[in-house]
Amino acid sequence: MESGRDPGGTVGMMNEDLVLFSEAGAAFPAGRNPSPATLHRWRLKGVCGGVVLETVKIGGARYTSRQAIQRFIARQNSSEQKPELTAEERRARSAAARAVLAGRGI
Repeated sequence: MESGRDPGGTVGMMNEDLVLFSEAGAAFPAGRNPSPATLHRWRLKGVCGGVVLETVKIGGARYTSRQAIQRFIARQNSSEQKPELTAEERRARSAAARAVLAGRGI
């Protein structure tokens, strides 16, 4: 598994149902078919505060697995995920940031 943050765990993925990265979009549920560029962004930068798509590189070709895709989706929807800010919370944070910048003359 290569996740950009946790390289070196490839042994576990070798026992899973590997899918070529170029074909991995079709392995996502509900007709979602993310492009290879999106998959690369998910493996490098992640989503939802650092949830990354696990991958492995074999002989120059990049793979993920059906199980890694399931884990990726599950981690995004876990109960440990930070709740999204409400509009009021965003406005309050924005106002606080503006006040700090104003105080610095920016």
